[in-house]
Amino acid sequence: MKELSYIENLFLQADEAINRNALGEAKELLEEILAIDPTYGRAYNYLGWLYANKIIDFQKAKSLYRLGLKYTSDYPALYINYGYLLIEMAEYDAALDLIGSAREIYGIDQATLTYQEARIAELLMDIKLAVKLYKLAGKQTLDDNFMNYLNTEIKRVKRKTGLVMRFLL
Repeated sequence: MKELSYIENLFLQADEAINRNALGEAKELLEEILAIDPTYGRAYNYLGWLYANKIIDFQKAKSLYRLGLKYTSDYPALYINYGYLLIEMAEYDAALDLIGSAREIYGIDQATLTYQEARIAELLMDIKLAVKLYKLAGKQTLDDNFMNYLNTEIKRVKRKTGLVMRFLL
């Protein structure tokens, strides 16, 4: 078996630090990786995730995800994470473009991409399309927990539809 490089070891340490919720340590390790190799796209993905979900600096996260795509355009998690950020930032057209590009990435979770499309449809109040896409994501997944979650989402959207209709009457 091939021995891991120094950078790969640092990356695994950063991943482990994130799993332990030692986010400061993880951030330092990821920054060390990028100081050594500024083209290591996976480190940009992890840093982007930290900035989007823990530090809550969406612009910085967006910049980091873009750098990640520049250097590592075949890393599935990068597309998923960046897609969630773009949706959170209400940049729906950019998110849909990214999802379209991501569909071609080997190993990407198609069900998650469809789920992201469903969220966008729901946020744009295209309820019929949202339900259709949530159902399609359910057909694409092999994960029982995710399937149950999608069924809950469909029920929630249908309840929302009833509330909206009552407000309009």
